[in-house]
Amino acid sequence: MSREKNKQMKLVFCLIVAVMFFSLYFSGISFASNDKEYSRNVLLYDQLDQSQTYWSKSWRMLTFKNFLNAQSFIPSLDTLTRVELLVAREGNPIDNLKVSIRDDLRGDDLTSGYIKKEDVKFHRNCTWVECDFPDISVEVGNTYYIVCSSDEPDKNEAYTWAVSTENVYPHGCRWYSPNGGISWTKAEDIDFCFKTYGMNINTPSKPERPSGPYIGKAGKSYSYSTSSVDPKGERIKYCFYWGDGNTTWTDFYDSGEKVECSHTWESEGNFTIKVKAQNEEGYESGWSDPLIISMPKSRDIYTMMCILEHFPFLKYIFEFIIS
Repeated sequence: MSREKNKQMKLVFCLIVAVMFFSLYFSGISFASNDKEYSRNVLLYDQLDQSQTYWSKSWRMLTFKNFLNAQSFIPSLDTLTRVELLVAREGNPIDNLKVSIRDDLRGDDLTSGYIKKEDVKFHRNCTWVECDFPDISVEVGNTYYIVCSSDEPDKNEAYTWAVSTENVYPHGCRWYSPNGGISWTKAEDIDFCFKTYGMNINTPSKPERPSGPYIGKAGKSYSYSTSSVDPKGERIKYCFYWGDGNTTWTDFYDSGEKVECSHTWESEGNFTIKVKAQNEEGYESGWSDPLIISMPKSRDIYTMMCILEHFPFLKYIFEFIIS
């Protein structure tokens, strides 16, 4: 009998250790992710905007003197800060690769910078290389062009830019000029490999997904928290949408400060909570990612979900399923 009890005790102990391990593991992931996201929002501000990263292997386009290449794109952020291009080089070009931004292919550069030849690998070894240039304001929804040019006279000592031949990027395509930019030809089914980065200089960042209980009882008040960052450091107020037809506006808080708001649901069911931010100038962010919560009718379901609060791993799985 004691041997059977020992086996049962060992089994219980193993289960407890397993639950603790997974709880700490997924809690660590959550905390690390939140810290990383907060750091990114506060310290960097700019973010990936437009991109096309699929490379049809061995497909690359040459850029040398009088032969220019360009990729059109449509930004969704009002300030363009930098780009990344998937490039390589043939031989040993004498010149750096110039990267310009234009709103008209035959117009002037709005801003420009250079990719140094020592940062670009040799033939067939295309790598992502960043070009940082002075930030510029752009019109969201308008078409712009990343233009690559070089004064290298020999195409055997030139730069190459990786492309996709499958018309992957829906908001632009490849353009090329064989005569130094006098005329341009559109290649609709080809896209260069590129990434653009930017930020909204007037608009607060999208708030964090609301954090708080995902299970509760109708008629009881529950609190949820979030935060947003304003590029200019202006104070921010928040609009909480509760999923039952009601919204709540908070007072103004410092940029990046954690904000908490409470609500009571009067009926049972599932509800979606989301938040948007507005700064003192009246500029609004987009809605946050939603948090789905439940006010179950069944007391048994409510009890079961309350128990899950003590088991983060199982709670994580349940939240993943209902979200």
